[in-house]
Amino acid sequence: MSTTRIMETISGSTDIETKQLVSELSEYLSPEKQEQLHLPSYDNYAFDLRKSPNEALYLNYLRELKQLIMERETSILELNVTASQNKMIMGRKIWSDIVSETDLISYSKKHANKKQGINRIKDLGYNDAEQIYEKCLDCLQNNTTIVITFLACYMHLESGLKDFQRLNIFECSTKGDDYLKNRHQTEIDFFHYLSEDLKKSFVNNIHARPRYGTLQLLDPDHPPSRAQGGYGRSFIVLKECAKFSSLFAASDTLSLNHGRPWTMCTLQHLESLLLECNDKKLQAIIARAITGSFSKFDGYFEAQMPGFNLLNPDIVSHIHVDKYEYELPQESIDEIKKIGIGITNDYGDIYENEWKKNHRVIQSCDKENFQNNLSNKQGIHH
Repeated sequence: MSTTRIMETISGSTDIETKQLVSELSEYLSPEKQEQLHLPSYDNYAFDLRKSPNEALYLNYLRELKQLIMERETSILELNVTASQNKMIMGRKIWSDIVSETDLISYSKKHANKKQGINRIKDLGYNDAEQIYEKCLDCLQNNTTIVITFLACYMHLESGLKDFQRLNIFECSTKGDDYLKNRHQTEIDFFHYLSEDLKKSFVNNIHARPRYGTLQLLDPDHPPSRAQGGYGRSFIVLKECAKFSSLFAASDTLSLNHGRPWTMCTLQHLESLLLECNDKKLQAIIARAITGSFSKFDGYFEAQMPGFNLLNPDIVSHIHVDKYEYELPQESIDEIKKIGIGITNDYGDIYENEWKKNHRVIQSCDKENFQNNLSNKQGIHH
């Protein structure tokens, strides 16, 4: 629903509290007055929270605007955003700080992890292990993409998206209390290395908690696709830039790595993925790096990311809504295409098949060249 239509609905609202607050705050609701006093507009409020404008959200905005004006009268600080906006903005900053701290930790372990990783490749029977190792890192950085799987039938799309970002499990829980407690403790465990102040900020701000997806290895026969395991049949494919603000682990962080949490790393320092992934995953990466193709393997690399605008064409490459879960109206498909995001809504594998057709002619690795240049005494393991 458009903002204009929402505002028409609001102006005719029968909600008593809304009407009272509109009357009470009337002098602060004009764009000119808000600009003069540096108060957040309703549009900015909805934008910062990445929510669709609607009557319930407008009521929350009025409540918070009133609170903000009252706090200004008793504070020496010139507060320019509401409490909800501030918490959301701080959540994004906290995540950025977590990525920065993780990057420093990953860098400090880079050389030790590299040495162990090269030895691991040697133990698998490969010569020129250091050269293969570097090509594997390059492959993980440049021949992968982040995919977020979701169940479209739970998104209430018929009434329009309520939230324009993927919510984390603490913002919108679909699990029981036991799962939430387990996830909460797991996140504290694998972020054990954070400075105390940052760890405290992370725990106290649900918007800083990560969203989960998979980092998928790609070749011309393995396109981006939904994750297995009951997460849904629909998925979102992110652009390369999304990887720079994400963190990665060699497997599902809800499980343990031989009794220890999995190591988190950044795109710039993926050494721990090669060190901690199982042999089948490592063999697949080696094969992809050397030949340009690999055999499918069980499991996945976990990707953790901040909230982002689902309809931002700078971040989102493609949205696939499986028709078994939800049939999109043609109007919605056309609107998404207009903003520059790929969209498919079908029962089969149209997106994957089209991707394969386009990428089979763009092999990023020359199989014969690599096999001639690398001394590999056991051949490529599939």
